[in-house]
Amino acid sequence: MLRKILNEMNSVEAMELLKSKIKSTASNAEFLMALNPDKA
Repeated sequence: MLRKILNEMNSVEAMELLKSKIKSTASNAEFLMALNPDKA
């Protein structure tokens, strides 16, 4: 899932997305749900 999301972005956009999501989540599960809220 994460690879599919990041593959659609250039490397700078992908890193910025990861940084912002990691900072705003407390756990791995929360991080993954934040990237794909449809699966929550």
